Amino acid sequence: MPNKHALIIGVDHYPNLDPKYQLSGCVNDARLIRQVLIEHFSFPEANIVSLHNEAASRQGILGAMEQLVESVEDGDVVFFHYSGHGSRRTAVSDEEGTGKDSTIMPSDSGRDPLPNLDIVDKEINLWLQRLSAKTHSLSLLFDCCHSGTITRDPFAARVRAAPDDSRSLSAMGIDPETVPRTAQARSSREQGWLALSDAYVVMSGCRDNQYASEFSEQRGGETIRNGALTYHLVSALVEARPGTTFRDVFETAQARVNGQFPAQNPQIEGAKDRELFGDRNIVPIRFVSVASVEGKTVVLSGGAAHGLRPGSRWSVYPPATKVTEGLQPLAAIEIVSVDSLTAQARVVSAEAAIVPGARCVEVEPATDHFRLSIDLGGLAPDARIALEEAIKASDLLQLAVSEDAADVRIYRLEPRDGSGEDERVPQLTRLASTSWAIVDRSGRLVSPPTACDLSYAIGTVIGNAETLARYRNALSLDNPDSQLKVEFNLLRESGDGSWIKMATHGESLVAGDSVAFEVINHEDRPVFLSVLDFGLTGRVQLIYPPNKSSELLEAGQMLRVGCGKRRIQLDVPAEVSADSGQEAFKIFVTLEETDFSWLQQAGTRSLGGAGSRLRRLFEAACCGPRQRDASFEPEEDENQDWRSIVRSFELHRRGA
Repeated sequence: MPNKHALIIGVDHYPNLDPKYQLSGCVNDARLIRQVLIEHFSFPEANIVSLHNEAASRQGILGAMEQLVESVEDGDVVFFHYSGHGSRRTAVSDEEGTGKDSTIMPSDSGRDPLPNLDIVDKEINLWLQRLSAKTHSLSLLFDCCHSGTITRDPFAARVRAAPDDSRSLSAMGIDPETVPRTAQARSSREQGWLALSDAYVVMSGCRDNQYASEFSEQRGGETIRNGALTYHLVSALVEARPGTTFRDVFETAQARVNGQFPAQNPQIEGAKDRELFGDRNIVPIRFVSVASVEGKTVVLSGGAAHGLRPGSRWSVYPPATKVTEGLQPLAAIEIVSVDSLTAQARVVSAEAAIVPGARCVEVEPATDHFRLSIDLGGLAPDARIALEEAIKASDLLQLAVSEDAADVRIYRLEPRDGSGEDERVPQLTRLASTSWAIVDRSGRLVSPPTACDLSYAIGTVIGNAETLARYRNALSLDNPDSQLKVEFNLLRESGDGSWIKMATHGESLVAGDSVAFEVINHEDRPVFLSVLDFGLTGRVQLIYPPNKSSELLEAGQMLRVGCGKRRIQLDVPAEVSADSGQEAFKIFVTLEETDFSWLQQAGTRSLGGAGSRLRRLFEAACCGPRQRDASFEPEEDENQDWRSIVRSFELHRRGA
């Protein structure tokens, strides 16, 4: 059995940088990754080196990297994680077309007039070459930017990019002779910041010209702060089963990040189809273990990134349980509060004593997160009153408890003549009258402005916010426990008329382009499918099968739609203020016929029996969370399994 090693780095505090460049979720990332490696992938605690803040100096990081090379033996498994600032500095050689080397930033590095102690990509590449001479079971995760700039975020979130350092090497305090000039040739087609190799897989928070975002949310009164990629990747890792590959978990995390931050497209390169961490020691059920028990209070070794939410209910099974079918639970518990790494639960009922190490399996998900959190902190008190009352009356909206916890913010904007910008919504350079505007966490306008003097203005703003809530809720619906083996791909038409499989997320298309999709049923039984289009205006449209319940696809069969005479042509509607946006196609796969036209009408129907988890989730997503049903037993219906897959892309206005 190969040994497992990890080096995990998290830097929030940069003493040599301005206060606006300080971060808040990187150490949380490091602790979260460490916990998951130990509890779910059997990494020995003694083989995990964690460097936080001041310990993650240049010498601290390079020393730990060197020690890792020395301690790893042939065939061992190695994981490297970095959360902190990424940046760029003046390149040592002319080989870089940009004139910049991409870097990660240790805690003791600085900018003018302080020395630059960044670790450049070439140093990491040379280290990887030495390490890969011993083992090919290498994986690396960089939750940071490499664009070297920083941007405003109206909701106080941060992006993990420090400013470019354009000084000469001597001004930065760097001897060019001590920096590698090259590590491995890279072709012009390679898009990442590290050299590619079949020896390792590299996961990055975003493209080189994008921002890796930190985010925060409120769960049960606790503020959770993490990097977006780390948070969602951990959720996908916890859901992994034997045979799961890095591509599998990354695509899941990529979709979740992109749904929350449309301008952030995480990247994966290298040996992406390798099984996770080089072995098959993955428990085949999704569980969270019990850390401690005191009376009726149970502390769980899992938090927000593990998928835990206040109000969810779980069955407790004995330690080391791998299959729950036919097994009587020890107890039933309900989550009360959640933080990044742990959660507290209360015992609802117990048949036997709960012990540390017991495994908890979710049987009743919470639904309160289907409410869109709205911040009104940018409004004067007199402008807030009517909006506050309307938000409180909505089943799909709620007032944010803090700026950090908000999904969107509502502003009251004054008229503009095009001569200047309002920094809150810079894309709106002209505005005829005082208007309400809804802005998301990236500063993007998410619905058309509404003139404040209209009699129906408040109703329109609330209606637009509820439309956005339904859109996001439907896009986020997922069943990570699904066993259904179905493939869903988007295709784009090439210049010669052939159809090319698109990347799962982040490809760029232009209005007027045609797309198609294919579905392959790898099951030995028929499935039912429905495909929805999530457009740029918040519209959700059932595009297949049109105006009817889900389509049957026989075992082993493939379906292609859009490649024939009937095309799926893309468009950027006139009411979209920006020149581009994210569009997504999402497939729902079920084992019984289902009607998804609920997204285009007021109610839900044909979603299974009244006790169906699928039905309850869909009703909460569309109509808002309801009172909990009295039942607590998990459903036994063999047709309860369902799966969803999202494929998104960037759509640009033609000529923009």
